[in-house]
Amino acid sequence: MADPAAAVRDQDADVVLRIPSNYGQAWTKGEVAQVDLIYDSSRRDASAAEERLAGMLKSYAGTQGAMRLVARGLSPEMMMPLRVDARDQSTPQSRAGMMFGILPYFFVITVLVGGMYLAIDFTAGERERQSLEALFANPLPRWQILLGKLGAICVFSLASLLICVVAFAVAGRFLPTDKMGMTLNLGIGFAGQVFLLMLPLVLLFSALQTLVAGFAKTYREAQTYLSLLMVVPMLPSMLLTFMPVKTVGWMYAVPLLGQQVGITQLLRGGAVGMPHVMMCLVSGFVVALLVTLATVWVYRSERLAISA
Repeated sequence: MADPAAAVRDQDADVVLRIPSNYGQAWTKGEVAQVDLIYDSSRRDASAAEERLAGMLKSYAGTQGAMRLVARGLSPEMMMPLRVDARDQSTPQSRAGMMFGILPYFFVITVLVGGMYLAIDFTAGERERQSLEALFANPLPRWQILLGKLGAICVFSLASLLICVVAFAVAGRFLPTDKMGMTLNLGIGFAGQVFLLMLPLVLLFSALQTLVAGFAKTYREAQTYLSLLMVVPMLPSMLLTFMPVKTVGWMYAVPLLGQQVGITQLLRGGAVGMPHVMMCLVSGFVVALLVTLATVWVYRSERLAISA
């Protein structure tokens, strides 16, 4: 190759190893033989080739250096005054939990999306079709009508969560996790614990979506509002991804964050204690109750039934 540097700059080659003409003489004399590794660090697609070649050269240099010491009657261990024995305390299931740490987000977003369109139709949709006014004309308290709507939304959300958990359990059996040195357990026990931890979010999201949809006059407007609401479940996942923190007890008392750390702990093969489960349930249902009361207050307004 006439100009290796130009070949790398023009992306004709990922990495070039240039061997000077005096390499053989230096090698025969036992001196340091220099070679040039030419690459472009700004090219991400070429970084793998550069790292692989650099690793091969480092391994070759170490082997040849040890052989030179042996030829002079010296032990190669003289060049290794410190030997590090790395002891990895991770387990196959904890490594799987690290790789599949995005699963809690999928469970949360499934609950959110599962009842979203029903919540829109029950409030903004009926308001746009002018059927909500006729419904409110029935001799029933508004809170009973709201509870009926919330019950239907919760059923759809739970059904979506069930489908999601079953789908991941089936797909997990086909993943070659054993070849990657991992163990992924998404069986019945895991599914039951996920359902228990997610129960407060089912009611919370149903009430929150109904509350937000109550401020929209049309179906499309409610879709816009609730699409912005979908950013909320991303916050705990982003927090734990970009700012890794040690899991502490108070996190289970924060809705969404408690579900995130709890399911992640289950994926890693750990156990979520009953006190933490109770913290997650109590705090989640308290917040869901507050949002439900706010939604009841909105349903008491006569302007909710007016589409214009």
